[in-house]
Amino acid sequence: MVESYPPLEEVRLLYRKIMMNDTHQQPGKWHDVLLQPSNGETFSHLMSYNIRGLEAASVFEAIVQARNRYGWNEVSDLYQFYTRGPGEDVYGTYKTNIRSYIF
Repeated sequence: MVESYPPLEEVRLLYRKIMMNDTHQQPGKWHDVLLQPSNGETFSHLMSYNIRGLEAASVFEAIVQARNRYGWNEVSDLYQFYTRGPGEDVYGTYKTNIRSYIF
């Protein structure tokens, strides 16, 4: 969720794969997706986006940044997530909010 009194002009989603083994963790190249927000009546803005084509059984991280007429806000906290491998059961659904403020 982003909170901004002026309407949002753009939202940037950056995500990358983390290559991991038992002793080492190497981040991959950032993928940058620019999104057009739908501005409503309130100053709280909530969006969702499905990232397609991610490699199975992998770890990823993402950050979000929003822009209004005054410029870009700071990037959100880093959110880490993973994709299931083939045949892996789903035991639960996890939701998270990436919260950001811009004025």
